[in-house]
Amino acid sequence: AGAERGFYISFNKGDTWLPMQLNLPVVTITDLMIRDNDLVAATAGRAFWILDDLGPIQQTAGLAPDGQMKIFTPKPGYKFGSGNMEQPAENTIAGSNPPEGINIDYYLPEIPDSTEVKLEILNDEGKIVRTYTSKKDKVFKKYPGGPQPPKVLPTQKGLNRFFWDLRTDQVSPDINGVYVYGSYAGYRLPPGSYRARLTHKNLVVETPLVLKQDPNLKATVQQWQEQQQFLSRVVSDIGSIHTAVNEWRKVKRQVESYN
Repeated sequence: AGAERGFYISFNKGDTWLPMQLNLPVVTITDLMIRDNDLVAATAGRAFWILDDLGPIQQTAGLAPDGQMKIFTPKPGYKFGSGNMEQPAENTIAGSNPPEGINIDYYLPEIPDSTEVKLEILNDEGKIVRTYTSKKDKVFKKYPGGPQPPKVLPTQKGLNRFFWDLRTDQVSPDINGVYVYGSYAGYRLPPGSYRARLTHKNLVVETPLVLKQDPNLKATVQQWQEQQQFLSRVVSDIGSIHTAVNEWRKVKRQVESYN
């Protein structure tokens, strides 16, 4: 419900109300609507405020998931091919188009200790196409033209949100110190059915992911498959070239050590 001083929510048919201000400024709410399962609020400040994907609220009715780790089913994502993969900066008040990808929400009953929390994306054949971890890569060294550091999975107590950019894992290996005028980012995956699998210790939870095609695009399933086969070969060839260069570097160092 919108009020004079903000936004409120009820989980018991209006008997009690709780503030749900989040990053919404204290402003009068003049209208509310749900579109594509996003909550859109119109304000007296001549601006709109959008809460992306009500799925976690709908699937829990505001209650903690029985003290168990849980992953929520997100709304379907769309593959537009726009290239907009960046999440808006934290605490920003400027509007921006949503990034191309899927927000994955999950609940952790407590902050994990030193043990790893892992998020895996699987395709419809059960193959792991992307892996994220809560562990920071301590041996990673950034250099100009090299790969970006792996994104670290957040593990705050309670609700966490992580963004999958529809890509596979980064191209590997890299060639240390060599400037690549491009990107090591993995290639974008096609529309279809996927699964998100969250693992912590011996507990595993999963949820389906649906990636839809741009309604204005008339590509067939066969065309998507041909594209993916080509991209997979390119990544494999790049990896083979980089591996060969790294092996040559090792041989060179061995020869130099004997001189």
